[in-house]
Amino acid sequence: MEVNKKQLADIFGASIRTIQNWQEQGMPVLRGGGKGNEVLYDSAAVI
Repeated sequence: MEVNKKQLADIFGASIRTIQNWQEQGMPVLRGGGKGNEVLYDSAAVI
């Protein structure tokens, strides 16, 4: 399932900053990013 940063934070019970930290450490991103573009994650790939 495609989820955004806020939805992923809710799934994990974590803060958005924690999700950003995990992403910087190599958590897979489905698509997006960059200025003005929402980052989307594949929840199955992240878990």
